[in-house]
Parts: sequence; structure tokens; C-alpha cells
Amino acid sequence: MGNILTQQLQQVKGCFAAYYNFDQYIYEPKKGSGKGFGIFGRFGASDGKPNPLHYFLSVGVGGKGLGYSRPNDSFGIGYYYQWIRNPTLTGPLATREFLHDENGGEAYYNIALTPWALLSRIFRSSVAPRDKLPRCCLLIVWLSTPP
Repeated sequence: MGNILTQQLQQVKGCFAAYYNFDQYIYEPKKGSGKGFGIFGRFGASDGKPNPLHYFLSVGVGGKGLGYSRPNDSFGIGYYYQWIRNPTLTGPLATREFLHDENGGEAYYNIALTPWALLSRIFRSSVAPRDKLPRCCLLIVWLSTPP
């Protein structure tokens, strides 16, 4: 058995992947201000070679600076679904599928403590519907600087 760090990755010819992103303000109080309310989304597709992800779809709504008292706060909520080709892992005792289709959602709120410090909170929930696995929920909080 060779060392996994020195082995080359398998190259696959004749594969494709493409994606499309969009975001659009629906309401923008002052044109070009970067503040307002809008929609966003992404769609991706591949033939599943070598990546097991066939399709990905996400949509959501978000906004920034809508309140006079919190002009630099931002928020969003979104939904995603991914279709996955189920690769298998063959071991000495059994063969198992280890990836499954998944859907979920995410909601976030960024509190601008100062113009240079954001306190971010994200709630994320996901489930693999095919197997009725338990829903996975995460609450993440961190302090950062704006991009």
C-alpha cells in the first residue's frame, strides 16, 4: 500500500460543471448606497464526475441598513437543496453509501457594534430527507471585521 500523501489524484476527462449566482435589490432607499432589501440565489449542475454533487439550488432574502438606529446591521434567511450521487465505500466487511441528498435553511443577523466590528449570529438547520436522519441544527456566534 502506497503513502496517500504521495499518490496522485485520479484525473477524469469529459466532465462538466456550471453554476449561476444572482442577487437583486428589490428595495433600495438610495441608489448605490449598498443598503436595502433583496433576493439572492445560486444554481449549480455537474455530471457527477468526479464530484458526487449533481445539482445545487439555494434561494433567499436579505437586507442591510433598513433601520435608522442600526444603519450597518444586515440580515438574511435562505433555503438550499443539493442532489448527490451516492458514492459507496467498500470495506472488508461491508459496502456502505456515505453521502445523501440534503436540504436545509440558514438565518443570520450581523450586529454592527462599530463600523469596523460585527457580531454575527447564524442559525443553520439541515436534514438528509431520503433516510429521515435527525435534523442537524447549529447556532454559531463570532466577532469579525467587515470585508
